[in-house]
Amino acid sequence: MTGYSFLALSGLKLAIQMANETGHTDLANNWQTEYDDYKQAFFKVLAQRADENKGYIPPALDGQNGGYDWGNLLAVVPSRPSMRTIRV
Repeated sequence: MTGYSFLALSGLKLAIQMANETGHTDLANNWQTEYDDYKQAFFKVLAQRADENKGYIPPALDGQNGGYDWGNLLAVVPSRPSMRTIRV
């Protein structure tokens, strides 16, 4: 599902930020590599599918028809909060 890929990227980005802010730069560097690889592969397929559909982002990128577009709203989510602003 397209939306799950956006969620995965968002989660990885926050994990990288948290690792950096807590001094785990080794983890942050490893996760940054994963993030960069996943983002490149995902956006390559996303661009292909959007081109095939006249700019429309389909709910599934594997060529299956159907699905729900609600997950695609994650493509336009505004910036994420900093871990410094989160209080427990």
